[in-house]
Order: sequence, then C-alpha cells, then structure tokens
Amino acid sequence: MSNAAAPSYSSVVGFFFNLNLIVGSGFLGIPYVLVHAGLLPGVLTLLVVAFFSGLTARWILETMYRGQEIVRRRSSGPRDASPSMSGSYQQTPAKLEVGELCQMFGGLWARFAYDASNFIYAGLALWAYGTLAGSAWASNIPFDTHTLGQCQVSDFRGHSHPAENYCWNSYALCVLLFGFVVIPLSCVELSEQKVVQLILGVVRLLMIVSMSIYALVGEIKDPKCWKPESVVKRNHSFNETYNECKEVWTSFSFDGWIVVFPVITYALFLHLGIPTLTQPIKDKKNLGTLMTTLFIACTFLYVLIGVSVGVRYKDDVVETCTLTWVSIGCTM
Repeated sequence: MSNAAAPSYSSVVGFFFNLNLIVGSGFLGIPYVLVHAGLLPGVLTLLVVAFFSGLTARWILETMYRGQEIVRRRSSGPRDASPSMSGSYQQTPAKLEVGELCQMFGGLWARFAYDASNFIYAGLALWAYGTLAGSAWASNIPFDTHTLGQCQVSDFRGHSHPAENYCWNSYALCVLLFGFVVIPLSCVELSEQKVVQLILGVVRLLMIVSMSIYALVGEIKDPKCWKPESVVKRNHSFNETYNECKEVWTSFSFDGWIVVFPVITYALFLHLGIPTLTQPIKDKKNLGTLMTTLFIACTFLYVLIGVSVGVRYKDDVVETCTLTWVSIGCTM
C-alpha cells in the first residue's frame, strides 16, 4: 500500500485522464468487427458490453472504498455505525491498487492470479500500441530512401508485421520513434501531465468525430443506399443497391460476432488504472457519476464511428480503420 499525494486535479481533468486511458487503440477495430458481425447485432453487443464494463468500473470504486475503510478501522478502530456504500467513494489518503485489493479480499492466490494476468495484458497491450503506431505511421509517411520505403495496407493484412524489407525497416523505425515519445511521458508524475492530458483528450475526441463526419458527409454526397442517383454511378439496379445496404445492418455472422466481444472489451478497458487516476481527483463524492459519464460518452463515440465508417465503406474497412483511407484514397 502506498501513500498518494494530496488531490491535485479537478473532476474535468480526471475525466480526460480516464478518457485517454480508455480511448486507446482498441476503438480503431470497431468498424471492422461491426461490419463483419452485422451492424445491428454488433451495436447491440457493444451496448451490452459497455453496460457491464461501466458496472464493473463502479464496483472497483466501491471495492476501493471498502478496502480503505478496512485499513482505517484497523489503524483507528471502528466507527459507531457502518458506513453507507451507495454512491459515496470518499477515499482516504491511502491508495489501494487493484492487486492489493485482490490480496485483501481474495488472498495471496488472487493476488498472484491478478499479477500474472496483468503482466500478460501489459505485454499484449504494448504490442498492440506499437503495431498500431508502426503500421499507421509507416503507411502515411512517404519514406523513399535506399533502406526505407512507404508501406501499403496489403503489407499488414494477415500479418503481425510486414515481410517486405523496405517496409519492415520503416515500420521498425516508426515503432522506435513511438517508444521515444511514449516511454518518457509515462514516467512523468500525473500532476505534471494535466495540460498534456487535456490536449490529448481533445485531440482524441476531434479525431473520432472528424472521422465519423468525414464518412457521413461522404455518404450524403455520394450515397451507396436509397438514392437512385448512386445506382447509375455503380451500374446496379435500385433493388441490388438497397439490398446491399440492408444486408450491412441485418446480416449476422457468428464468426464475426464472436470477435466483437474481445475488441469491444479491450476498447472499454481502463479498470487497472482506476485507483491511480481517481486518487488525485478532488471531488471524490462524484466519482461514480464521473465513471458513468465516461462510459456513456465512450459508448456514444464508439457507436458513432462504428456505424458511420461501417455504413460508408462496408467491406472496404480495414482492421485498423485509420488505414481505410490509405487503401481507398482520401476521397469522399
């Protein structure tokens, strides 16, 4: 158990800290999995997973409060009455991490299971972030030297890393540059990151909204469904075009639907960082409301980008949706 510093930022700053943790790389796969599962069943599954993710996040807050109350009672004796646990997350200066809570309520084996799973998760998460940054940067930066070349989307389809030498060199360089940016930032105290986290949070919101608006505006200007003018451009009958659009919503693929669960779960995962990011927040009475607001906002953003990009590009959507514009060109 560690002693945290005094509260150092407001609920708004705390919201953006948690937003930056939850909106990482996972959401970029949402349009792809929704299209391949069927938009309607995919969106419904997203809503269900988001509900339980938000619920378990609030459970962690409550467990933190209960654990800290146990620590307080051990050190100063019990209060006259048992405290109410509903909606009151009045944290003490002692910060209990998730591993410590596992040991407190589940014993050493629970702590060992948590530490082992957390080690595996951290390694896979670093791999995911590095792969995302490397593939996106190497596909968009126009490398053209004797040893470096710009990658194509096809270099990453079905591969964890590119096989072509020039692309591989560019990809490795981009991953290295990403590490030089992220590692120093992760070593900075939270109280010193407030401005950076606010900027990153706003940029994330603008990125998701702009991608969604771009797709929606493209669909309005050149609709692939329900407008006869678009039928002429594609040499399809109206019924063929309508059925193509309807199938995106009503189709269902069990194999695609199964993949929705891990992608959405990862895209909504911030639970391990809740103790660290909520401890410095000044107004701890409203932590439950803050967490609920966070998950509602993220769910809305995920549905927005999943539906807009999915409807617009359908089967052209790449696993990492930012690469969709690379593969088809940035035209509406």
